[in-house]
Amino acid sequence: MKIRKETFSVYVTEDGKRFESEDDANLYVEKIKDVKAFKIRYDFDFTEGTGYRKYGYALVRTTNNHSEFLEYELYKILGNKIGFVQGVRSSNAISKSWKFDQVNLNDVDKNNIIVKVEDSMYDDSLFDDIDKKYWFSCEAWWF
Repeated sequence: MKIRKETFSVYVTEDGKRFESEDDANLYVEKIKDVKAFKIRYDFDFTEGTGYRKYGYALVRTTNNHSEFLEYELYKILGNKIGFVQGVRSSNAISKSWKFDQVNLNDVDKNNIIVKVEDSMYDDSLFDDIDKKYWFSCEAWWF
């Protein structure tokens, strides 16, 4: 039996995805041009007010209003954005239950993506698992 050597090209996008064809890589790059990434901080410690105990990332695909799409979904998932430390209804005790900031897509921890949001205007879904778009893990829900 003879052994022969074969070489082939692999096309790697900026975010590390690998493709066997340049066309597939270009198609993927075209799809993700509308995706923005966000870091979500949640599970605020309302007992002592020491800050957020958990964080994760969100990917949002839409042509505009990325923050609004994400905020809408987070209200459904995490509830009210405002809470009070130790339940005291005072302006000194008010805090945000959760917050998010936009981050570079390359800075996202792929193992800690907890929500994916996609505008329904797209004919093709970038997120294969869009029906399982919520992966929040909390020991106890506070709402």
